[in-house]
Amino acid sequence: MAVLKAIFIPDAYGLFTGARCELPSGEGVEVKGRKTPFFALCRELDKRGYGDCRIEISTPEGTPSMRGLVKAMAGLRIEESDRGGLKQRKFEPFPGAGAAKERDLGPEGTRTPENEEMRVPDSTAHKEAA
Repeated sequence: MAVLKAIFIPDAYGLFTGARCELPSGEGVEVKGRKTPFFALCRELDKRGYGDCRIEISTPEGTPSMRGLVKAMAGLRIEESDRGGLKQRKFEPFPGAGAAKERDLGPEGTRTPENEEMRVPDSTAHKEAA
């Protein structure tokens, strides 16, 4: 089983909002501007077919931080609880991130200008002119 090495990337404020991993092929995979860059990186690696690999991530100084199976880490997210503290939860994509589903549409569905009947309101101006 291949082991992928990753590193956190700090933003302008010194917060780790990005992560980068170099694949065995030499290609680099990077995510930026994320609340949980490790899990976001794992989701990207899983999409590319590296789900069965192990991943280890460290800080830029080399301090080991997290490790695990890519496909397992890709399925997680961190949630802040009301009582304080952090909890790992199952990852679910943002509800509005995909195309509208039939259940999300009204009873008439959606209409585009190409398939909608054109309605012209009755105007008294053209009646008066006649």
